[in-house]
Amino acid sequence: MKNTIASLGLVLTALLVSLALHAQQPQILLTSKPSEPDSRAAQVLQFYLQKMTGKPVAISPRTPHRSAPSVYIGYSPAAANAGFEKPGALGADDFFMQGKSNAFLIAASGDMGSEYGVYTLLEMLGCRKYSPTDSLIPTVERIQLPELPARIEKPAFPYRELWYVPAFDDAWARWHKLKTHTAKNREWGLFVHTFDRLCAPDKYFAEHPEYFAFNGA
Repeated sequence: MKNTIASLGLVLTALLVSLALHAQQPQILLTSKPSEPDSRAAQVLQFYLQKMTGKPVAISPRTPHRSAPSVYIGYSPAAANAGFEKPGALGADDFFMQGKSNAFLIAASGDMGSEYGVYTLLEMLGCRKYSPTDSLIPTVERIQLPELPARIEKPAFPYRELWYVPAFDDAWARWHKLKTHTAKNREWGLFVHTFDRLCAPDKYFAEHPEYFAFNGA
């Protein structure tokens, strides 16, 4: 009988420890019907938080665990119950942020606002993206989300682009809140240094060498 009680005690202790550790793991809370940009932003955040902690991080629309660090992406009844302010009208790349009691809200309405908010939060947590191949992702035992008064981040101007080799990498550009090279090409079409695409040498040179500049070197 004593052995049985002792065994039950060990099982209960292990269960309580497991629950306590689970409660320390951050969680990402989406709305019941998240937008595609919100879902994409949640996946970006999940990737980095897992890298930081070395443990799985859940994305869920369910009610959060009260003691777990919780990031809400998109304003929802759960975010309202947690005491977050309701964002006002937001522009295309704007995002709303608020942090309190180890919980954090990111809300946006455009295609990139939520993702920009995630990158801003990650920088508050110590992450950096110096180049397409050089990043800093700190290793931590626990995530402590920052305290932050409610605020809206608005771009100073709507079109932001760098003609700079690292900026040709879409992931680097997104982190730094720039127009990606892929999106620019899709929206603008051809720009400069594009003759080889308009008139490909392997297709036209044999029959029409006169189309091409003479290189007498």
